[in-house]
Amino acid sequence: MLVTFKPENYDYQPSRAQPLDPSCRCTHIIYGRNKQYFANWAGNLSLKTFYGGKAFYDTGLGRYEVGEDNFLILNEKQPYSITIDTSEKIQSFCIFFEKGFAEEVLQGLTKEEEFLLDNPNNQSNVPIDFVQRLYPKDALIGPDLANLLTSINQGNLEEFAVREQLHQIMQKMLRVRSRVFTEIDKLAAKRSATREELYKRLYRARDFLESSFTQKITLSQTAGIACLSQNHFLRTFNQLFGQTPNQYLTRLRLKKAR
Repeated sequence: MLVTFKPENYDYQPSRAQPLDPSCRCTHIIYGRNKQYFANWAGNLSLKTFYGGKAFYDTGLGRYEVGEDNFLILNEKQPYSITIDTSEKIQSFCIFFEKGFAEEVLQGLTKEEEFLLDNPNNQSNVPIDFVQRLYPKDALIGPDLANLLTSINQGNLEEFAVREQLHQIMQKMLRVRSRVFTEIDKLAAKRSATREELYKRLYRARDFLESSFTQKITLSQTAGIACLSQNHFLRTFNQLFGQTPNQYLTRLRLKKAR
């Protein structure tokens, strides 16, 4: 099911061809239960998670297995496909945040009180990007997601309450984003842009391992996902994650076998 929240006096009618238009200033929440599902999408900044099973996302460069223990963040206008193919129905829960929402929340967290008092409707023109990767559904954000889904499943769709919960979730997402940039700064590359790009590529490879460890995987294939030479990939993966890619893969397989 699709639930849409739009600002007052904002005229928006979703079309079947493009129900999640990235240019609109609406927040969309998709939830439901499916056994089989496939679609190609692009939309606003979004958070995706599932309960009772797993779904697979493909962005062209990365492959992500999203389930009970994690969530995926995709940036605005990122094309992707989603595949669900399970024997039992799984609960989907995807939030597409309205354009400018993350920027508004970040401004409220970082600007001085005087600025916020004088500029209550000011919106930043600098878009916020998140690192597109799998994140653990830990104690920081997991309960907020579960609470919102429970409210929606119970039919509690009052906009005031839902928007308050969305603000809380975005605040937590921005805290996670801050942690990510702290991790990025620990990489050895001199330029910040290089560190950020390296981090994104290494996590893309890590998420590929997380999503494909039950299959045959080669070093060449995984380094290719990161768009790095094999030696560069081995060295920097160990630097970021504290173990080699093969050690990481072995740990995943042993955990699955228990």
